[in-house]
Amino acid sequence: MESIQRFGIRLNPRYIIYGIVIWWLAMLIGYSIIAIRSHRHKDRLTKSGIEITREFSKLASLPLLENNDQTLHTLLTSAAEKKGVIYASVVDHRNNVVAFTGTGNLMPDKTEAAQSADEVSSWEGGFSSHATLLNFASDITYSGTKIGEIFIGLSTTETRNTKTHFIILAGLSILA
Repeated sequence: MESIQRFGIRLNPRYIIYGIVIWWLAMLIGYSIIAIRSHRHKDRLTKSGIEITREFSKLASLPLLENNDQTLHTLLTSAAEKKGVIYASVVDHRNNVVAFTGTGNLMPDKTEAAQSADEVSSWEGGFSSHATLLNFASDITYSGTKIGEIFIGLSTTETRNTKTHFIILAGLSILA
């Protein structure tokens, strides 16, 4: 009987409330850190995607004009070897896919929420086989005339994995 009374004394409601408040503050700080890291990672991905898209847009103009599919495919293969690139494709002025490399799907739909920077559009989207991508599109021009478009998709799995790990950690800590 005495041991039960001691246990009841140790479970003072005030200490339980303090514990919950401390846990909540720790989760709030943890979430803030994760959100800041995810935002920075997305910014780095965006800058990298814009740079890659602009670079390959310039390189693809002459092969696209000459209908040199082999050179375009080689170019896209080298683009796909860059870190984080999931797919790359080139379409001509009639929206026919000329060259493609990647996950097996041609490209995700371009959404209305696309943002533009340095003549490159970017938006988030995905395929059913790959959850979320950061997509980039840029016009391919030759002598100032649009002759096609290049699409490149970068993986955002690192950001998603970080958030997933935090959610699992938060869930396990509340159970504890």
